[in-house]
Amino acid sequence: MNLVEEHEETLHTHHLPSYFREILLKVKGNRSVETAYTGTLHHILASVEKEVIEEGLRRNKGNITKTAEELGVYRESLYYRIKKLEIKRHRR
Repeated sequence: MNLVEEHEETLHTHHLPSYFREILLKVKGNRSVETAYTGTLHHILASVEKEVIEEGLRRNKGNITKTAEELGVYRESLYYRIKKLEIKRHRR
């Protein structure tokens, strides 16, 4: 499955699967999600995942359980992703 055509060098949100765009819209609220990302797919997905988690943590004032519920992942999975992506948690 190719997300980007051969002549394109940048991955935009319209290239992403619809379920992923819906999650971004939910997390971003009214802010624009039509941001261009460059680099490898692995790097792009990690950047987006980190941004989504950080925004969820901000909105939930650092509460892991609430953020995990909002993002639809297990709390343990969120802890793993926070560690893996080196996300700094700001406690209340």
